[in-house]
Amino acid sequence: MNDESRPLEPQSTAVLIIDVQNDFCLPEGIYARNGLACPSIPALLEPLRDFLVAAREARARLINIRTVYECDASGNPLEAGLHLESRPFLRKEGLRPGSWGAETVDLLPEPDDEVVKVRFSSFLGTPLEELLRSLDIETVVLTGVYTNHCVQATAFDAYQRDFRVVMVHDMMTTWDPEVHRGVLKGLSGFTHVTSSESVLKSLRGQSVTG
Repeated sequence: MNDESRPLEPQSTAVLIIDVQNDFCLPEGIYARNGLACPSIPALLEPLRDFLVAAREARARLINIRTVYECDASGNPLEAGLHLESRPFLRKEGLRPGSWGAETVDLLPEPDDEVVKVRFSSFLGTPLEELLRSLDIETVVLTGVYTNHCVQATAFDAYQRDFRVVMVHDMMTTWDPEVHRGVLKGLSGFTHVTSSESVLKSLRGQSVTG
């Protein structure tokens, strides 16, 4: 994975923290309780926290993205769509407004902004693009879960909206390491795939080549 890229300007860079929520990430969450625990997430959380703290210290903007499903009077999710076919347990519980499961993992720092979504892409049906434009953001740095689901979908939509996309390969994960690497290899054609160390060096104005 090539770490060479144009330098990151903190004032025009936002770090997106995608779906690092209790229901997705913790053993008590709805995913783990239904056999979908991601074994690499526990080792990700503290390094992600440290990376986000350092990125903020370097003056990048932190934007938290959460999936939350509003429900009808019967408790059925209104906008989860076909995702309920592969995750039928979400028909009854999980990622509900005001619930513990829908909240961001406590370990992470408070973001500068927060956006709520209902589909994989952080842009679809949300005010994210408007927020980024209002902040004069040119580059989005992607972190979170899962590499092959919401992170990948957000990367595609960010690029289509003419934001430069940086994929921090050690600050995101998914169930299968081979899938993780394959997605990043595929996205490297139009995003910059790099390490957290290189992102922080670039934000601090340090050389990341050589």
